[in-house]
Amino acid sequence: MRAIRRCPLAVLALLLLAALAVASVALPDRTYSDLENRPLAEAPQWDAGAYLSGQAMRRWDTYVDDHLALRDEFMMLNAVKDAALLRTQRQGVLLMADGRMAEVADNLTPGAFPANIQAMQTLGENVNLPVTLLMIPLPTQVYTDALPPYYPHTDVQALVQEPLAQTTVNVVDALPALAAAQGETYYRTDHHLTALGAQVALQPLWDRWGMLPSEPDNTLTAPDFYGSFYSRAPAPWIAPDTLTFSLYEGLTLAVSDHEVTGLYDAALLLRRNKYAALLYNNPPELTLTNPNGHGTLLVLRDSYASAMLPALSARHERVIAVDPRFYNGDLMALCQNMQVERILCLYGINALLTDRNLPRLVSAL
Repeated sequence: MRAIRRCPLAVLALLLLAALAVASVALPDRTYSDLENRPLAEAPQWDAGAYLSGQAMRRWDTYVDDHLALRDEFMMLNAVKDAALLRTQRQGVLLMADGRMAEVADNLTPGAFPANIQAMQTLGENVNLPVTLLMIPLPTQVYTDALPPYYPHTDVQALVQEPLAQTTVNVVDALPALAAAQGETYYRTDHHLTALGAQVALQPLWDRWGMLPSEPDNTLTAPDFYGSFYSRAPAPWIAPDTLTFSLYEGLTLAVSDHEVTGLYDAALLLRRNKYAALLYNNPPELTLTNPNGHGTLLVLRDSYASAMLPALSARHERVIAVDPRFYNGDLMALCQNMQVERILCLYGINALLTDRNLPRLVSAL
């Protein structure tokens, strides 16, 4: 008893840990974390092989971590601690000025970039169609004034210069237009473009193609939007964004050959990360039809394209958008059967540096 009285703080800490453990067991499991925008781990099922290999214990570690009582509150407390220590990076997220967040970009390499550029060129040669690449820069390339002092961000332009100089692909870089734009072109808590950013990024493409953009008929606005960066590094002082999305009348959307209502999933707008609602959350294939447009455009895309496809559809009779991360079809047959006239590759720089699914699709031709 004397030893206990000498260490009241240790006893209190043990009692708090015990109470936390009891609460974690007693509270019902959650299936999804709105704060982190991801499903939470389920309790592992009995599997003798998994226990013998050690995989079961790793699964239990993940499960216990995901279902710790007051998990969200502890994450916010950790954010306050990091801020007090003047840390500018958390969970791979760079904390910039004015509450802006971005992908850490201090150790980038060419990675998959040469293979992706070569795949685009090979695809154009195989289907005998012109191929254009529209590159969307990283937020750190655009908001250079908001970078932390002395932050050693990679010179992305120098990183991609050599592969671009050797390709026959028609390359359009959106960086100059976005860097010169006034207003919010990227969300503060997400890597994607706002409605304004999408219009700005498309302008150099319209100029290259000799086309005039169509003005949107309306703009969807949805407040309380917390993006992918916030999900990885939440903090109590970060204010939410407002999702914006340009809408055009007369467009029809089919997702994997099934026609849907409108250009966004209203149910997904109820979540914190609302960008997934646009064009029904990155399906493997979608088709936008416009009876007043001209020609058929194939778009090979990542998630950046969701904000821009309606504007492209306003000028084309048919826009077929394929996400190589999830698509397993025959691109050559698609081009022939749908009478595609031009191919647009619409990617963010980060995907061009890391994603290898386009070379996989092209190698099957």
